[in-house]
Amino acid sequence: MNKLILLIALICLTLSCGKTEADSFQTLLGSEKSLFIERANKHFNNFLEHNFDGNSDFERTINFLTYLDTVQHPKTDWKLDLKTAQELLINYEHSKFRQDFMLYNHETYDTVIYLSSSMNSWDSVPVTDTHSLEMNFVEEFSFVDNVDSLAKARALERSDSSLEYNTFGRYHYALKKYYTTDSTVYQYVKAKESFPRMSHAILVAGLKENLLKQHYLTDGDRLILLCEFYLPFLQIQVQENSFA
Repeated sequence: MNKLILLIALICLTLSCGKTEADSFQTLLGSEKSLFIERANKHFNNFLEHNFDGNSDFERTINFLTYLDTVQHPKTDWKLDLKTAQELLINYEHSKFRQDFMLYNHETYDTVIYLSSSMNSWDSVPVTDTHSLEMNFVEEFSFVDNVDSLAKARALERSDSSLEYNTFGRYHYALKKYYTTDSTVYQYVKAKESFPRMSHAILVAGLKENLLKQHYLTDGDRLILLCEFYLPFLQIQVQENSFA
């Protein structure tokens, strides 16, 4: 009997250890949202392969971020299947994953998970440069202090049509809980908690610099790239072409 209990315990431990961070993330979100993320990642990879040079996903991703970081005259000749892009965006809304990531000001969100503001569970994360990405994100905010108070008040005005990062959503919670050994995710989460309205220009520059130091992409990195850049990019492309 004792041997049977021990065997069951070992099996459970093996299954638990074999569960990746991405698996845990998808378990939290549920099957519909996980399927959406899988489809969206395939769409993103296909877009990168057809529009950016590179011998790997990593190289093409860096080139994509470089484009976002330096573009002055946006391209209009993307190789992009707008029909599937539109279907993907509809699924983004219907699955309610968008609400896990971003909320309109008039929306309410059922926060079933309590999020602690502390990062104590990540105190032992092996980060080679523990605050480089976070500092890259926030260093430009020092210039905001020089703007007069009226301009800042206007800049922070909120309307029902504006989207806000959901710091109490499942996206943020899952990154914080399950990607505990990912230095890029760690620094991204801390930066978003400090500056949820961080501009994309700062975010692009920070992520790009950190990924170049890292030399590879993790599932957590891909998720951030998908939500922060590719899905908003698709929304712009679909909107612009609907009026063309």
